[in-house]
Formats: sequence, structure tokens, C-alpha cells
Amino acid sequence: MPLCDKLVSLRKENKLTQAKVAEMLNVSRQAISRWESGTAIPSTDNLKGLSELYKVPVDYLLKKDDSESQLEEAQNEECRPASEGQRTMVSKKMIFLLLSVAVVAATFVAVLCDPGHHAEDETTPIEELDESKWDNTGTGEFIFDTLD
Repeated sequence: MPLCDKLVSLRKENKLTQAKVAEMLNVSRQAISRWESGTAIPSTDNLKGLSELYKVPVDYLLKKDDSESQLEEAQNEECRPASEGQRTMVSKKMIFLLLSVAVVAATFVAVLCDPGHHAEDETTPIEELDESKWDNTGTGEFIFDTLD
């Protein structure tokens, strides 16, 4: 059923005049007439207003092949609770998110609280460095002991 026919049918089912619908949507009566005759199409905002006024989903208004049973199905779908599969997927995502946060928090705490890791223990005063490994050539190279 085309949009224009649906608008006429819904208006009559709700016992409203074109003038009353126009007043409720804050548009002209001529706009309602053009929508119902198919010479114009309501804007997105007006489609939303019509949807709320007639208590039908916007999808029902826009789909051309909707029947009365499909309208009931669309209205029931809005109130239908999430399926078991959808709930399971949401639960898995929540568990993954919580585990990720826990791992990040545990890593952060471990790094901050590690008693064996102190930066000052790894530094050596310059006076205690082995002078034989200093660069005497001016090239910026250092001599390292190798394990040959």
C-alpha cells in the first residue's frame, strides 16, 4: 500500500480530519491533502510526527508492501524483548570488557608496586665507571667487553 493510502487510512481510523492533523503537526491542511493525494511526500520530521500521531513505526509508513499483519508485527517488534542470542552476545561483550579492564588495572598496579624494581638501583655514579671503557679517540664510540 502506498504512503498516501496509508495516511488516508490511518487518519480515518483515528477519526481525524485533514485540518485536525494539520493543526497537530503544525502544517497546512493543503500539505496534508498533498501527502494523501500522493503529489507530495512529508519531510522526515513530519513522517516522525505522523508516526507518533498514528502510533505506527516510521518503517510502516515508508514501506510500500506492508499489510495490516505486517503493521502488527512491526508494532510488536518494538516491544519484543531481546532474543537469547542477543543477550548472550551482550553478556560476552561485557565479560570481555570487564576482563580487559581488570588486566590493564592489574598490570598498572604491578608496575607501580614492584618492590624489586627501583630506577635509582640501576644508576651508577660517574666516578665509579671504569675509565678504560671511556672514548679516548674522540669518535664517540665505546669499548665493550665481549664474551668470545
